[in-house]
Amino acid sequence: MISDSDNLLLTGGPVEIAAAGKPPTVTILAYSGNLMNVPGWGPIVIDLAGLDLSASQVGILADHDASLKGIVGHGQALVRDGKLIVSGTIAAATDAAQQIVALAKTGFAFQASVGVTPTQSERIRAGAVIEANGRRIKAPDGGCLLVKTGMLREVSIVVVGADPGTAVSISASKHKDR
Repeated sequence: MISDSDNLLLTGGPVEIAAAGKPPTVTILAYSGNLMNVPGWGPIVIDLAGLDLSASQVGILADHDASLKGIVGHGQALVRDGKLIVSGTIAAATDAAQQIVALAKTGFAFQASVGVTPTQSERIRAGAVIEANGRRIKAPDGGCLLVKTGMLREVSIVVVGADPGTAVSISASKHKDR
């Protein structure tokens, strides 16, 4: 069982950034809802029905850096079609945000990762089939961890995520700011 103080760093999908005249906005497919292999944790599924999204704002960080220098922006989280989506605003005042926007303008495809504090989890035996996020998921050899309930702490923009279903699409203005 994972304790309340443990955080999982889980990944998802597309990050879209648009920057044109006003603060850039970002849309992140933060978790695809499928089985993922998280370094240090192994195969994991988060049941999005049990994920606490009640915070009025979720921080968007660079590489899970929870310091002031890691702030990229903030957004709102929601579950749609068995996937975790975060939409928000980029904080143009930070170096991390400026670097991400600059790389997005060159066409770099970022991935996303979520920081979750599990509150209830269950070990699933190898070959067992679970239902989560509107799909049936078969536990791999060695089994997997099902996070039944937890709290979304943050979403990070990363270079490489752990979710094999990650597909990133970034859109940013290619014009220089004047």
